[in-house]
Amino acid sequence: MLEVLGIKNIDKLMPSAKAEQPRDPISENMAILTMQPVKAFIYQDHEAHLAVHTAAIQDPMLRQQVQQNPQGGVMMAAAMAHINEHMAFLYRKQIEQQLGVPLPPPDQPLPEDFEVEISRLAARGAQQLLQQHMAEAQQQQAQQQAQDPLIQMQQAELQLKQQREQREAQKDQADIMLKAQAQQDKVRLEEARIQSMNQIAEQNIAAKMIDKAADIQRDQSLARMGK
Repeated sequence: MLEVLGIKNIDKLMPSAKAEQPRDPISENMAILTMQPVKAFIYQDHEAHLAVHTAAIQDPMLRQQVQQNPQGGVMMAAAMAHINEHMAFLYRKQIEQQLGVPLPPPDQPLPEDFEVEISRLAARGAQQLLQQHMAEAQQQQAQQQAQDPLIQMQQAELQLKQQREQREAQKDQADIMLKAQAQQDKVRLEEARIQSMNQIAEQNIAAKMIDKAADIQRDQSLARMGK
């Protein structure tokens, strides 16, 4: 791979007996910067190593120095190759966590039936790990969107729109209730008017009947007096 990339001094990047010694992540970064080979080991804390290596790559001062170095391309290639080595071990560790059992040591010869069983278990673990990483990526994307000023403005506008629609709905409901109350009041007034008119009519009828009875009584009295 290094030959295809046109990188010189490949021997300096190839693992050697010296590179077989485990190192802490800072020592690994120092080895890469001084063109010494580095190697990851299966038992290491790969997340910690990746955090340190990624921080070094993103460091503006180190990036500038590497870019100005004639061997900067070789250093970056060595750094990325080493990061990928840690990534591979981390991926293996995560698959083991999904399966709940350790995998056989890398490159260990396996019986055919055992290799087939391991492959089937790994397929299940890989799918579970994929789903976990996809869920984490979606959650991270949602958090980033929540922090995006444009998204925040859109959410604020949406919230204002919802509040405006809620106020309009409450106003419409209040108007409907007022109209209904007014209609009820109108009906009650009309009922009261009709009841009052009925009472007046009944009183008039009663008065007329009293007057008529009085007239009849008066006529009868006059008739008796004439006899």
